[in-house]
Amino acid sequence: RGRGSLTIRLPKRDGEDADDAEAEEGEQDGRPFMRVGGKVYFIDGDEFVTDPDEKGDEKVDVDGNLLGGRRFKCHTFVLPQRHPSRQYMLAIDAARASGFRDSLYFFRRNPLALKLSATQPEKEFLISAGKLGAHLKTRSVTLVTARSAYKLHGAKMILDGRWVTDDYYESKCLAEITEKGLKPGDLVGELPDPLGASSQAVPSGQQPTTSTSSGIYRAGGPTTIFGSTGWGPFSDGPHSA
Repeated sequence: RGRGSLTIRLPKRDGEDADDAEAEEGEQDGRPFMRVGGKVYFIDGDEFVTDPDEKGDEKVDVDGNLLGGRRFKCHTFVLPQRHPSRQYMLAIDAARASGFRDSLYFFRRNPLALKLSATQPEKEFLISAGKLGAHLKTRSVTLVTARSAYKLHGAKMILDGRWVTDDYYESKCLAEITEKGLKPGDLVGELPDPLGASSQAVPSGQQPTTSTSSGIYRAGGPTTIFGSTGWGPFSDGPHSA
């Protein structure tokens, strides 16, 4: 292996080949990288460098700001200690917005989501800005860049998102929804937990609900609405974000 590289053996998950559980990370010409699923991805700007898409880049800028009037379901914020203009979001918010019950399953099922740990000064900054509950001051808080979350989940991350129209990778999304009998422009609707035993597909064009038990974000609301499993970053619960 190259000089300065480090091999980490990750726990094997159900249905995963032994080779998939190995991740190699290190530096090449001063650029950090990680091997994910047998492919090397460089890390730049707190995210993996993944394939660009011309149409996708018309929907989000390099800092993660949405374009064309689109809005994220969840809060985003700038961390001045990291970058003066790059947008971040709490990992738990990215997870719930894209249909996962918590950030643990989000990262397990999305290996190209680079998990970032908030530093103590960053947590204190978020608490003072009203973006994080004070009870998490001494607990682990994980983040992702807004741009990487959008590239991974596209329309699922968007308020009143529509398949293909609001996706970063339009061609990939079109192929996936066609198999499910959906059409470009259909509303994404409510997203069931992909790991939930009772998850069922939402009919095409159905509007997302705003029930506090659904895990969906309330449009225009002051804070995120979380489901019955887990705790949100503004709750008084004991869990980490």
